[in-house]
Amino acid sequence: MLSFIYRMMRDFELEHGMKPNVLHLNNEHFDKLREDFLDPDNIEAIIGRLEMEIVIEKNTLHPHLSWIESSYRKVASF
Repeated sequence: MLSFIYRMMRDFELEHGMKPNVLHLNNEHFDKLREDFLDPDNIEAIIGRLEMEIVIEKNTLHPHLSWIESSYRKVASF
C-alpha cells in the first residue's frame, strides 16, 4: 500500500505542481497501510513518514489525495 501511495503522491505533484497534504482512505485501506510499518500502532510515525494528514472516510472507495490550505502541517520554506 505504501508504494501505491508514493506513486499517487508523485503523480499528484506532477499534475498539480505541489505535494499533496491530505490522504483520504477508508478503514480497510488504512489497515493495509499500517501493515507496511514496523509499529502499526504508531500513527504519528505513519503521518510523519507520509508528511500528510490522514482522513478516514467510510465511503471512500479508492485512496485519493488532496491539498488543503488549512492543514495544520506546514512545510517550512527558506
